Amino acid sequence: MAQRQLALAYEEPFDVAVNEPLLYHDAERFGFTALLRPGGKPRQLSVRLKDLPTVLRQQCPGGTDLYIAQNEFFRPNRQVVNCSRLTSCYVDLDTYKLDALYGKPAEALTDRLLRQCDDEQLPPPSIVVYSGRGLQAKWLLERPIPPSALPRWQALQAELGRRLLPMGADLRALDASRVLRLVGSVNSRSGDVVRVVHLQRLPTFGSAIGPEGVAVYPFDSFFDDVLPLTRQELAQHRAEIIERTEVDKRLRPKPAKSDKPTKRLQLVEPGRLSSARRIIPSELAWARLTDLRKLAELRHGAAGLPSGQRNLFVFLGACFLSSALVTPRFRAEVRELANEFAPSWSPQEMMSCISSIQRRLEASSRGETVEFQGQPVDPRYRFKNSTLVDWLGITSSEMPHMKAILSADEARERDRARKEAERRARGSLCRTAYLQASIDKAQAAQALKAEGRSLAEIAKALGISRTSVSRYCKRAG
Repeated sequence: MAQRQLALAYEEPFDVAVNEPLLYHDAERFGFTALLRPGGKPRQLSVRLKDLPTVLRQQCPGGTDLYIAQNEFFRPNRQVVNCSRLTSCYVDLDTYKLDALYGKPAEALTDRLLRQCDDEQLPPPSIVVYSGRGLQAKWLLERPIPPSALPRWQALQAELGRRLLPMGADLRALDASRVLRLVGSVNSRSGDVVRVVHLQRLPTFGSAIGPEGVAVYPFDSFFDDVLPLTRQELAQHRAEIIERTEVDKRLRPKPAKSDKPTKRLQLVEPGRLSSARRIIPSELAWARLTDLRKLAELRHGAAGLPSGQRNLFVFLGACFLSSALVTPRFRAEVRELANEFAPSWSPQEMMSCISSIQRRLEASSRGETVEFQGQPVDPRYRFKNSTLVDWLGITSSEMPHMKAILSADEARERDRARKEAERRARGSLCRTAYLQASIDKAQAAQALKAEGRSLAEIAKALGISRTSVSRYCKRAG
């Protein structure tokens, strides 16, 4: 009977309590998501977004232990490196693992979650799902964000998980390829149906109400609300650091030659893509990985790289991925990259190429360091842009497509263009327009002078100084 009611519900107009995945997966977009039904061997079904409503009707009602990916992918493979859109933020809450929350009904757990969000000054989740034993908290994004924002999204996920640890947040379930239990399916461990227990219907914390009547959050403002510093605060903090540094330089005595130089924290913006947003250290690595994949596409399309270039691209791709910190499944993600760069490689060839990178990543995760120029540093590989440009042989025609791997000349030109655009945004005129405006004012001043107007009258009429009027009138002489 229950299964029949669920089946009928799919034939009715949109119901968020049943069609919950369609709140964040749009069937009109291109791409894939994934359904997973674990068993003796996990069975995964990659689903085109356009087919998702039909697949949900066929698979979901009454199905046992069904899971769905929360984000979207440009290939039928839900590895993070294939992510095309990030649709929401989410935290899986294993409340049943906490003595204080074990056995409480779903509604009581939801009330406790909302109080925890209020205590932590977190925006309330758009959706709360009872998973049969615990809860899923989901914050829907006003619009999907591109994979270039993945490091910032991952930092936001980590902070949400940290703040919700008192609710049993699973810190291992925060990556972009994560699957969560599907609403309408049955949790075999408890026998309960996975169901929606809360929908945020009122706008708060800068949210808006989406087409289906549920709160959605603009990613940038959501990020600023959750992370400790806003963009403006970070810019102010950076300016204060610079000011204090300059004062310290003038006041403190110079160190003796025998003193070792101290390392100073620097905030770096990869490629200066934006000077107004919060900086996440792993952004540079992820942007470099994006550039590497773009370079391979420009040179060889989808056919993979020719022999002689594969080792370098797989090696660098694995290095960037290890520093991006966007996935806990490093080897599986590198395998997907290897399939892209070197589709004919065996697993043994891939491991031979990346074994040293994996060892360094594991050492970093244990908190180990290596000595570099007398200082302890992270053991993962690091590269200068000049080294990468040289190794990859990036040409002048390829450089405009790069976002992070830039030559010194390209970086200077982009910096000049960025500053020029900022000046124009503040109302400054370009050289040609400035000269033309000067000529126009001179002609106007000379015409008024010919009418017998005084310098003060001309200055007032044109909104310029008497000195400028005098200079303009002398040109005529």
